[in-house]
Parts: sequence; C-alpha cells; structure tokens
Amino acid sequence: MTLLPYSFKDILLSLAVLLVIYYGYIILRYYRKELNDFIKGKAPEQGADELENDVAVIDPFERYHEPVNLEPIADDNYLLAEELILRIKELISESRDRQLAEPEVMSSVRDLLVEYPTLKDEILRAGITELILSEMKIHGFISASRSEVDGLWKMALG
Repeated sequence: MTLLPYSFKDILLSLAVLLVIYYGYIILRYYRKELNDFIKGKAPEQGADELENDVAVIDPFERYHEPVNLEPIADDNYLLAEELILRIKELISESRDRQLAEPEVMSSVRDLLVEYPTLKDEILRAGITELILSEMKIHGFISASRSEVDGLWKMALG
C-alpha cells in the first residue's frame, strides 16, 4: 500500500485557491462596473435599458374576478347567514357533547333552518349546506349526505 504525498488538507487548500481564482475572474469579467461602484461607495443605479427589462407583475386571475371589497356588507341575507352559521356550529357541537343520535341532530338543524325563511340566496344556502356537512363530519356524524341536507332546506323553507 502506497501513501500519497498529499494530505486532504493540501487538496482542500488547492481547491479553495482555484475557486477564489475562478470567482475572481467571473467578478472582474462580468461585474466590473458593479465592483467599481461598490468600491467607490456608490449605490447601484438602474439604467433606462434595465428599467425596460423590468416585468410588471400581472395577476392571472384579474380578468376572472372582481377585487375583494373589504367594506362590510350591509345586506340582511349575509347577516342572517352569519348568524345561522354560528348557531349551526353551536348546535352540532352541543349535540356531540350531549351524544345525540344523527337523526335527532338533523331534526334540530331542520328546526334551526325553519327560523330563517328569508334566506333565499342560493349561493349562501349552498355554502351553509357545505358547512353543515363538514361540521357533522368533524363532530362524528358521518352518514349525512348533501341530498339529505338539501332536503332539510326544502322542508324548512317549504
């Protein structure tokens, strides 16, 4: 077995020197102006040709939706829907705590929906339906289906 005359320390030192030489060449060759500005303490300037290359950020969905209005909505349907959502969450959570059977929970939800006959917006009703289904599944009532909840709306709103 022959030992090499170079140690790992010598090899790593040679590699480090070669990397410094390589990156020094790259900096001098391609970044000379920026290096001079840096040495002189100047802030980097953006020329007119560089400004033209800047790409404006465009929202790809801008043409498909309106910007969200952060002002509160004064529509009574939305206020009723928010109130109903809170009551549904409380009802299902309490039903789990009282260990009620799923048919009893569905009956209670129907009775709750009856109290909101003016909630006619289909989009809000669809969202509330999804909320009912997800809350029921979260709290362990897993056999409720979308058609059953839609049937609750039909029974409640006549």
